[in-house]
Amino acid sequence: MKRITFCILWTLISINVFSARTDFYVDGIGYRVISFSDILTCEISDGTTCTGDIVIPETITYQSKTINVIRIGDDAFKGALITSVKISKNITDIGRGAFSSCEKLKTATIPENCNMDDDAFRDCTSLTSIVLPNSCYSISDGTFYGCSSLKYVKANNITSIGSNAFAYCSSLNSITLPNVTYLGDGCFRSCESLKSIEAKKITYIGDYSFEFCKSLSSFKLNNSSMDIGIGAFYACNSLTSIEIPENSKIDTRAFADCTSLSSIVIHKNVKPVENAEGIFENCPITTLSTASPFLLNNTGTLNNNINKSILKKITLLEGYQFLYTISTPYPDGTTVVTQEGEKFGWYEMENMDELISLSSEPPSMLGSFSRNQYLYLKVTVPTEALAAYQQADVWKNFWNLQGGATTSINTPTVDANNNDTPIYDIGGRKVKETVKGQIYIKNGKKFIAR
Repeated sequence: MKRITFCILWTLISINVFSARTDFYVDGIGYRVISFSDILTCEISDGTTCTGDIVIPETITYQSKTINVIRIGDDAFKGALITSVKISKNITDIGRGAFSSCEKLKTATIPENCNMDDDAFRDCTSLTSIVLPNSCYSISDGTFYGCSSLKYVKANNITSIGSNAFAYCSSLNSITLPNVTYLGDGCFRSCESLKSIEAKKITYIGDYSFEFCKSLSSFKLNNSSMDIGIGAFYACNSLTSIEIPENSKIDTRAFADCTSLSSIVIHKNVKPVENAEGIFENCPITTLSTASPFLLNNTGTLNNNINKSILKKITLLEGYQFLYTISTPYPDGTTVVTQEGEKFGWYEMENMDELISLSSEPPSMLGSFSRNQYLYLKVTVPTEALAAYQQADVWKNFWNLQGGATTSINTPTVDANNNDTPIYDIGGRKVKETVKGQIYIKNGKKFIAR
């Protein structure tokens, strides 16, 4: 008797749970009423038995009542054997996991003003392309996670991409994100075919965003400061060079194990996040252009950020600063700001054969050089500043100090300003505005402002 009573009770509970999710079925699709007001609305609650090509209706009729379909519920089509879906313009929200694990789904048409919740198309392994409407400004966590056949994404107005949104999209080759400023943790993790990405407005790259993107060889960053998270580019084995904009912060192992990364450019005031280590660990960097000394510093938490013993060529950019600030928080809530300077030994760059300074005034050099470096190291500075370098501390000790440091730029051309491209004066200083008739540098070429 107890067993029979339990079975009856469980059946009643199941019916109540089922009823709470689905109120009725029309043409094999389950619906749940959302609003009972003058304008009836509902959501799709169960489409898991659907197959083939489907169209989400704008309205349905049930018991002689016309009901507007405005939402696709959580897990509504999860695992369904559908091949395409056209979503009506009435739909304003696609619920969490609504189309997850629809392994035969190849195409999906998403209307304007429609939001997608987390994991909406997760593990749709046959989905090949997606066009996001202009009204879509963000992509939620895990939206296209594991869409291994996804090759094309159009995302013109997207400004934010959530964590793991495109993780394991192993067929994605390239993507342009013209308005994205924020990339969540792991958003492109293990996109093994991703070769290039362009994101000119980005200010935040989350932890492990591009981890194991082994084909990534081109990453066009913007010219503003940004935060680069832990392991952001970990094991991007095809990445050969990277340029870090001014005032950026880099976290632990951000570029670790990028086994082809041989050239880096570090602009002014670029700093590690507190306690960051191993930023360029196991990277074969031989060419470094920098306006900040922190990567070479030997102090406590900055150890092992770069392998100094294999550096061949170092260029000190215009405005090289040997001083930088460190903020130290204390348990009582106070923060002490101290100023640190070069504390590394230049003699540790034992294989360096060329040192270039582009500063019009000799930068202060606190580090120590070896006897052989003073005797044999090729040191090149701007010709017009050679006399000043010959009188400056440390610089005057080099036997092979010479002028001729240039940007390898020839005849200037006349060009209009382009706000998306950094512009420098002939001394290598970035400028925000140009003066008509003056010579500037853009895209590695001289031009006369007009």
